[in-house]
Amino acid sequence: MKIGSAAWHGERVKWWQAMEPLRPKVYVCPLVNPSALPTAEWDVRSAAWEHAPWTDDFVDILNTPPGVRPWYRTRMKMLWEDGESEGGGGSKEDGALWVGAWMEEPEVFATCTERNQFIWQHDNDFEIFLSPEGGNHNYYEYEVNALGVPFELHLDMPYSDHGHATHGTNLPNLEARVQIEGGRLNFRTVPPAVGWSLVVRVPFRDLQDLLKERDSKAWPQRGTFWRVNFSRVQWQLDADPVTGALSKKPGLPEDNWVWSPQGIVNMHRPERWGFLIFGEHPKGPGEVEIPDRFFSIKEYLMKVYHYQTDFKKANGKWATNIEEDLGVPMPEGIIQRVEFQNGRESAPEGFLLRAWPSASLGSAAGEKGEAPEVPTSDFSPSTCVCTREDGLLWVEEGAG
Repeated sequence: MKIGSAAWHGERVKWWQAMEPLRPKVYVCPLVNPSALPTAEWDVRSAAWEHAPWTDDFVDILNTPPGVRPWYRTRMKMLWEDGESEGGGGSKEDGALWVGAWMEEPEVFATCTERNQFIWQHDNDFEIFLSPEGGNHNYYEYEVNALGVPFELHLDMPYSDHGHATHGTNLPNLEARVQIEGGRLNFRTVPPAVGWSLVVRVPFRDLQDLLKERDSKAWPQRGTFWRVNFSRVQWQLDADPVTGALSKKPGLPEDNWVWSPQGIVNMHRPERWGFLIFGEHPKGPGEVEIPDRFFSIKEYLMKVYHYQTDFKKANGKWATNIEEDLGVPMPEGIIQRVEFQNGRESAPEGFLLRAWPSASLGSAAGEKGEAPEVPTSDFSPSTCVCTREDGLLWVEEGAG
């Protein structure tokens, strides 16, 4: 295969070309006082949630056509408790993330009744993806149908990077409630249903125990952020002309409606998830920029990673000259130098790619300025941002 040509471009290059134009969304999650926790009604539309802003309406996972929302509305809110606020009487280990979602739905459909069935294959559902580290590996997924039946899993890395999924992962103290408004479950009715809602409390202690975070990002503080996304799986339905009983239309794929569009029909590409900032005061959608100061560098590294994957598949080796062989130039103004290493000690067939930020990023609060409550600190000249053959992203100190 000719090096320097586009003949070796394959699925991964196409993925990145679809993902790259889509900017991840950002949500500032307000801190809730322990005396105002939404535990009484478990209803995202109750007064306890009033100070949390709604997200943008969900869109198709491909964002096609851009900005046009699906035929049923989906939106959500988030809150967090730090376990240490005045009156809480606890510690950070007692904190939790609250997720509340509302789904417009005239025909509520759910058939799975056993925990950890593959719900998305059978039912309409709502799905939560959480990555405290934000490095593409080691993340948690929770999904639930309108009966309140959950499916949980933990992935060490995405499936497309040969990841292993632990199905039936259990966060023992996670709490969730589902409410259906109007209609009759699994039947077409007149008048139709209004929709269904979900409230989930994800305890930080359980998540930290599951993910065994290297730097304890599962214990959020004001201004820290996670990578997250949310999805609604929706099947097209038929109704029995006599009884009105609902069933899936045969031969049709599911629709996937998401908070932050992926660009491809694959939720398991965490580099395209949105950002959740643990804040103190609410902010509306679009008011806050991406909080990761190294986001543009990570975008460059992810582009190289996807292109390298296709290049290796076609040529049997990694490209050693990134700009000439892959056609991926180093971005000006954000990276001062790049170092590619063919093979690693623990993975002789892999690679290591490091990028050292330009000094101009040292005083930046975020890529374009972030929420005022996000703390900043200068990084040292030895700081570099890294990736490798399986797409893991991390920041390394003392790399020289």
